[in-house]
Amino acid sequence: MNYHLDRLSCFFFFIVAISLVSSHASFAATITPFSPSDYSPALAVDMSGNPYLAWERVLDDQQNDIFFTKSADGGTTFLPSKCINTNPHTQARASLAIDRLGNPFVVWFDTRDGQSHIYFARSYDGGDTFSTPLRIDSFSEPGEIPQISFDSKGNPVVVWVRVKWYNWKNPLGHIYITRSYDGGVTFLPSVCVDCNLKPYQQGWPSLAIDAQDNAVVAWHDFRNGNWDIYLSKTTNGGLTFSPSALVVNNPSHQFLLSKRALAVDSSGNPHIAFSDNRNGNWDIYYVRSYNGGGSFLEPVSVDIGPAVQFMPTISVDLSNNPYLVWLKGVNGYPQVFFSKSLDGGQNFTPPQQIYAISATQNRPYIVLDSLNNVHIVWVDNRSGRYDIYYTKSIDGGAIFSTPVLVP
Repeated sequence: MNYHLDRLSCFFFFIVAISLVSSHASFAATITPFSPSDYSPALAVDMSGNPYLAWERVLDDQQNDIFFTKSADGGTTFLPSKCINTNPHTQARASLAIDRLGNPFVVWFDTRDGQSHIYFARSYDGGDTFSTPLRIDSFSEPGEIPQISFDSKGNPVVVWVRVKWYNWKNPLGHIYITRSYDGGVTFLPSVCVDCNLKPYQQGWPSLAIDAQDNAVVAWHDFRNGNWDIYLSKTTNGGLTFSPSALVVNNPSHQFLLSKRALAVDSSGNPHIAFSDNRNGNWDIYYVRSYNGGGSFLEPVSVDIGPAVQFMPTISVDLSNNPYLVWLKGVNGYPQVFFSKSLDGGQNFTPPQQIYAISATQNRPYIVLDSLNNVHIVWVDNRSGRYDIYYTKSIDGGAIFSTPVLVP
C-alpha cells in the first residue's frame, strides 16, 4: 500500500466526515446532479466597475457547461447568461479575467477528450461571443483547477494541477503554468512550478501577477506529512521559478480550497487567506510578505471559533489593505462572512455576515474595483436549486446592497 496516499485518503475522509456530522452539516452540501444548478462562480470587474461572471451550470447528470454574463450598470442588473461552449461532456471550475478593454478570458477543465483537460476561450467583443475553445495542456494525465490572470500587456497566464491523485474536492499532483504572448491565440509549453517532489502532494493553486509581470503562485502541499502552504514566483517570464517557500511554519494543517486565496499588492507583496486548524477548529487566517514573498510575517487570525470556517478568498485595495470573504456555519447553514483590515493586515474588523438566510451558501468570491468598491458573489439554494447571487458595497464594506440574482 502507498503510505502517503493512504494518509491523504484518510485525512480527506476525516475532513468531509467532520463537515457532515457537525451541526453545520450543510457546509459540505454539493449540487444534486439531476437538478439544473449554477455553481462555483468566478468574478472580475472592469475599469468602469462593472462585474463579469463565469461559472458552471449543471444541466443534467451527464453535462455541465460554462456560462458567462456581465453587468453594464455596475451590478444593478445583469445581461442574460450565455453558454461559452456547448458539448455533451463535463465542463467545470471556470476561472475568469478581463483585459483593459473589457474583454473576458475564461479557462476551465473539460472532459471532451475522455478525461479532464484545461481549455481556454476569449472574447474580442466584451463577451458577446467567444473564440473556439483551445486546449492549453498537453499531458496524458488530467488537468484540474485552472486559474487565469493577465500581465500588463493583456496576455493571459494560466496555472493548474497536473493530476496524479484524484479526489473531486482536492485533486492533487504538480502545479503547472503556461502563458501567451499573443493575447491567447497560442500558448507556450507549460512549465512545472515545483516538480522536485512526489507528484501527488500539491493542490488548489492560486495565481497573481505583480507589477513587473512576475507570476506568483501559492498552493497547499503535503510534502512534510501535513498540509502546508507554499509559494513560488518567476522573474524571467515563467521559464523558471524560485525554490518554493513555506508560508506558515506551524504543525497545524493549512488549506486554500478557493479560487482566489492569493493577491499581490502594488508593491509586489503577496497576501494569502487560508483555513487553519491550530485551535482544534477550522478557522480563517491571513498572512502577508513585505519582501515579495521571500519571507512571511506570523499569520493573523481573522475569525476563530467553534464553527467550521472554510473557502476564504481575498482582494487587496489601493492602500494594500486585505479584504476577505469566507464561509462560516450559522444555525446549521454555511453563510458568507466579510472582514477587512485598515492597517495592512495587522488587525481585522469584526466578521460581518453578508446576507443571513436559512439556506446553504457556498463558493464566495470577492473583488475590489479601482474605486475600492467591494463586489461579492456566491451560490445559495434558497430557491431549492443553486443560484448565483451578487452584492456590492460602495462604502468599503460597511453596507452591502440587496443581493441580485444572476440570470
